Amino acid sequence: MLRWLLPFALVLASLSLAAEPPGDVEQIRAKRLAYNDAIAERRIEGFAAVLAPDMVEVTSNGTVTRGVKDMAQGYADQEFKNPDFVRYERLPASIEISPNQQVAVERGRWRALNRQGMTRSGVYQAGWVRAADGWRIKTEAYVSLP
Repeated sequence: MLRWLLPFALVLASLSLAAEPPGDVEQIRAKRLAYNDAIAERRIEGFAAVLAPDMVEVTSNGTVTRGVKDMAQGYADQEFKNPDFVRYERLPASIEISPNQQVAVERGRWRALNRQGMTRSGVYQAGWVRAADGWRIKTEAYVSLP
């Protein structure tokens, strides 16, 4: 019985490796961490580098932000001027790479933190696109769960 188990396990392992390009999920996770850190450090250029130039963000109240310039301006005018603001965190639960390896979807939970603690939280979904310089966030949608 054990003689057939090893070849079966090797076949399953090779199928799972073929289904997901090596390194893509890890690259997206690393970029998400860098994005979170840049927001916490109030570095516009740091989080903007992770966004596609024509990105779109939709919040649960229906606010739509279009383009990296508007997103950066929004942070500069609001969060980064607020002395109580600490960070927004996106915490990925899953990342799935498309079969054509050009787009990916990230799903997870998010939370907003200020100096007094967590202020809001909920779920999010982000669409990533492969660009010449690596993965970039093209779309993000957030739902607050009070």
